[in-house]
Amino acid sequence: VKNIRQIRRVRHNASTRVTGTVVVGGAHTLRSKDQQLIRMLFTDILSYIICKYPGTIMLIYQQITQYDNKSDERQQIERAIIELTAFLYFVENCIGCYTNMFASKTFRTELKRILLKFTQFFRFQ
Repeated sequence: VKNIRQIRRVRHNASTRVTGTVVVGGAHTLRSKDQQLIRMLFTDILSYIICKYPGTIMLIYQQITQYDNKSDERQQIERAIIELTAFLYFVENCIGCYTNMFASKTFRTELKRILLKFTQFFRFQ
């Protein structure tokens, strides 16, 4: 995030000249894409935390209670929770594309363009 913010800072050098070239909309586009990138990173980080944290908590719980006498019902409940947290643990590896589609308009546009080219490629063969 710091590096993206530093891109926007303009450093003036005493030996440079102004050429008079003006870029219309350039700063807005860069700022918009920066915001989309930051949003994508935050959604990836948030999905990582949401999916990995329960598995970690369950492993800690298992270590703490490994020598306790547990009833059959408690063992079944723990087994179900373990399976759910294992599923969540691996889901995070699969949802990156979906979270990026959710967070970034540029990503959606580029993905759509790639998929259309892909379908056109196989349509002509």
